Amino acid sequence: MNVFFDFSAMAKRYVHEAGTETVAEMLADADMLGVSAIVVPEVVSAFVRRKRERTMTAAQLATSKRELLADLADMSIVPVSDRSSRERLACSSAASCAHRMLSTSRVQATGEPTCS
Repeated sequence: MNVFFDFSAMAKRYVHEAGTETVAEMLADADMLGVSAIVVPEVVSAFVRRKRERTMTAAQLATSKRELLADLADMSIVPVSDRSSRERLACSSAASCAHRMLSTSRVQATGEPTCS
């Protein structure tokens, strides 16, 4: 199965929180994992925020970053394009579209992401 993770799903790979088990199961079943080109800075930013909030130690931050960078070799990086951005903006309700995209941590990788 091909899966696409947004940054919140990817963060669950490295930080135990609600949904971590689901992400682990999906990764175990995945033949291919796609992520957006901006997922790395988004996930690292979430790690840094957790450190600042003192819910992650400096050692945990370093380990999580190292694991994320090592895992990149097995991921398909999906570039951010003007076309995919326009499609997301064209949704009838941007808030509804964003909610649907974020509430489903798995999207079959069939081309450019849409919110249909």
